[in-house]
Order: sequence, then C-alpha cells, then structure tokens
Amino acid sequence: MGYTKETISGISWAGMLRITTRGLSLGRISILARIFTPSEFGLYGIASLALSLLEIVAETGINVFLIQEKNSIKNYINTAWIISIIRGFFISLIIFLLSPFVAQFFNAPESLYLLFLISIVPFIRGFINPAIVLYQKDLKFKNEFYFRFFVVLVESITIVLVAITVGSISSIIIGLIIGALLEVVLSFVVIETRPIFKFENKHFREILYRGKWITMAGVFNYLFHNIDDIFVGKILGKTSLGLYQVAYKISIFPITEISDVVSKVTFPVYVKIAQDRERLRIAFLKSI
Repeated sequence: MGYTKETISGISWAGMLRITTRGLSLGRISILARIFTPSEFGLYGIASLALSLLEIVAETGINVFLIQEKNSIKNYINTAWIISIIRGFFISLIIFLLSPFVAQFFNAPESLYLLFLISIVPFIRGFINPAIVLYQKDLKFKNEFYFRFFVVLVESITIVLVAITVGSISSIIIGLIIGALLEVVLSFVVIETRPIFKFENKHFREILYRGKWITMAGVFNYLFHNIDDIFVGKILGKTSLGLYQVAYKISIFPITEISDVVSKVTFPVYVKIAQDRERLRIAFLKSI
C-alpha cells in the first residue's frame, strides 16, 4: 500500500494548521505589543525559557514511542499516562523550587510571580490522554487540525481578553493554563482509547529505555535554539531579550513552518514502511 496520497493530504492539513495557528499567534502578538512593553515580554521570555528547558530535559519520548510501536498502543496507554503525569508533576515542582534562583540569575525579580504561575502548566499537561497521538500514528491530520485549532483559538482569545481586562503580562500564562485544561478535557472526549491508573513495570522500563535518545536529542536541540536567549537575557537584560525573541521567531518562520510540517507528517509514514528499505529510501527522496 502506498502512502503518497495520505502524505500529501497530511502535509496539507498540517500546513493549514500551522498557517492558521501562526496567524492567530501573529494577531495575538500584534495586540499584546500595544499593551505590553519589551521589558514585560522579556519577563515572560524568562519564564518560558525555564519551562521549555525542563520539559526538554524531562522528555520521555512517549509520543515517539507510541508512534513507532507496531502493536496496539492500548497495552502501553495506561503506563504512558502515569509517566506523563509524574513527569508533569516533577517539572512543576522543580520550576517552583528554582524560581527564586532563575529570577536572580537574570536579575529580574519581577519574573518570580510569572515563574510560579507557569509552573502550573506542565502539571496540567501531564494529564493529557497520550492516545491523542493516534491522530498522527493513523495519519488522521484532518482530525488533529480541528482539535489543535480549537485549543489554540480558545487560548488566544483568553490571552487577549485577560490582557485587555487585567493589563498584566501574566495573561499569556493564564491563556496557556486555560489551553492546557481544555486540551486535557478534549483528549478524553474525542479519543475513544482512554487510559486508567494502572502501572505496569515492564512497559515503564520499555518506554524509558527507547525514549532516552529522544531526551538527549531534545537537550542538544534546546541548546541550539535557546542558548543565545540565555546569554542575551543574562548580559543585556530582559528588555533586549523580549525584542530579540520576537525578532528571532519572525526570522525563522520560513524554515520552521515548512520543515516542521513535513517532518511531522512523514515520520509516521516512515514508521509504517520501516521494514522495506527500498520503499523507505524512495519515500525519503520524495520528501526531500
């Protein structure tokens, strides 16, 4: 069975998701830029740097493992969910405990309350149904489009309304919290495969063993994309960090918005034909 048609369709839906969500993001930033100063964006940048670093360091590779698994993922869903919850809890705890030190490192005591607030986000995300990965595994990118777009739409509306009403940069994090809660609820409503609290040690070890390389790759990828932000924030201050982050994100749009979309769709296709090296070679050349 060929997957060219499914791949093209998947790239179309994933591309549409990318365009619409980035459009919402651009509109959101345009509004927020009229409300907040670069210094306030820098404070949020410090909090988001801490969150993204710990999420990468604590990455277990659950999604990659489930996509690669040839057998039914129902056998792993319960354990994967528990791992995700534990991971989210520890990320939240570490951010909360290290917040004073992070604020001191960047010489930005005003970022402390944002760090405390953003520590709630990974704890909530930990409860997302891991079976949501079936949208990618089964190449159902149309379904994922509606799911992700609705979450981002609600998140963006929340951020803008709270920003206009309260006038605080914390509105961005409040929007992230609302978006995370919505994603948890929807993941159990729209996906028939639902996890329960049942831990299986065999599956736990298997997931962590196969996911360790994802963790290592993620750490290097994080440093590649964010080590400059750390130095800018430390040496030049939160205002420069706010300006730099916005400019950098705009500059890499043409790269990330194409490569990320294609790789997201082709990865599950590669998994399906991984045993046929010739088909895999041809598929790789087509994607290039």
